[in-house]
Amino acid sequence: MLVMYNPPSSARRKPVMPLSLLALGALLEDRHEYAIVDGNLDRNALETIDRHVRDGADTLAITVMPGPQLADAVPLSRELKARHPDLRIIWGGYFPTQHWDVCLKSGYVDYVVRGHGEVPEVDPAAWRLRVHGLVERELELSLSTLREAFREREVTATLQCAGNRRAGLMAIRDIPGEAPWGPGATGTATWTGVALADVLALARPLREAGHVGFAGTDLCSEAKPAQRFGGSIPLDKACRPEVLLVWAMNGEPLPLVHGAPLRVIVPGYIGARSVKWLARIEVRIASIDRAAEPSLG
Repeated sequence: MLVMYNPPSSARRKPVMPLSLLALGALLEDRHEYAIVDGNLDRNALETIDRHVRDGADTLAITVMPGPQLADAVPLSRELKARHPDLRIIWGGYFPTQHWDVCLKSGYVDYVVRGHGEVPEVDPAAWRLRVHGLVERELELSLSTLREAFREREVTATLQCAGNRRAGLMAIRDIPGEAPWGPGATGTATWTGVALADVLALARPLREAGHVGFAGTDLCSEAKPAQRFGGSIPLDKACRPEVLLVWAMNGEPLPLVHGAPLRVIVPGYIGARSVKWLARIEVRIASIDRAAEPSLG
C-alpha cells in the first residue's frame, strides 16, 4: 500500500492539493491500494500515516516544496523512519538542496524524485515500445515480449543530475533560471531489465547510424512550447552491456514515479539521459542537442 502525503502549505494563500498528487492517485485507481493524507485538513497527519503503515502501507510519497512543507516533511520523515525502519520514503517536488545533509544522508529519506513535468498516465497493458529510424527492422514490443524474448540483466548504478553541486558554480557566477542544487542530487539503485544492445541487435542499425534517441511519454513543461521529454546517446555507448531498459528497481517492480512501465538506465551519463516512461527509441545520424525536441520520432 502507498500513502501519499501533502504537507500543510503556506497560510498566506489558500492551501491546495498538488495536481500531480491527485493525478497519481487517479492512475493508481483499481491498480494499487493507496491513501492520500492532506496536512492542510488533517492536523494529526503523523498519527494518520502511522496507522496506515501499521495496517500494511510500505511506501510514503511526500510532496515537498520550500517553506512550511519542507519544515513539516523533515521531522515527520525522521519520526516515521524511527518507528518503521522498513518504510520506503520518497520526496518529490522542488526544495532547497542545501538541506541534502538532513535529507538524503539522514537515513530516513530513500529517494528524491526529479522530473521535468507531471507524471504521465501509462497503461502497462496497452503500452508498446517502438524502435525505429535508421534500422533494417522496426520493432514494436510489449513489456511481456521484452521480458520473454531477451536475457534479463542487472546493474547497480548511481544516477546524478547534471546540476549536482550547481550551487558552488552559482557562488562564482549566476546561472539564471536554474535551481541551486547542492551535492545531493544523486541516487543509487539496482536496476533489472534487458540490455539496450540486445534490442538494437534485433533491429539492426544501418551503417550511417551514429546515435540513439529516447522519447518518454511525459510532457516537458519547461520547454517552450511544451514537448515530450527525450535525449540521446552515441550508438557506441548504447551498445555497451551496462545500458539497460529496466522494469524493476531494487528487486521490486519499477515505481510509477521512477518511470514505469519502462525506463532507460545509462550509467556514466547525466541522469537526464536515463529517460523515464520510455515510449520510443529512434536510431539517428546526429545527437539530440536539447532535452526536449519535437523532431524526435
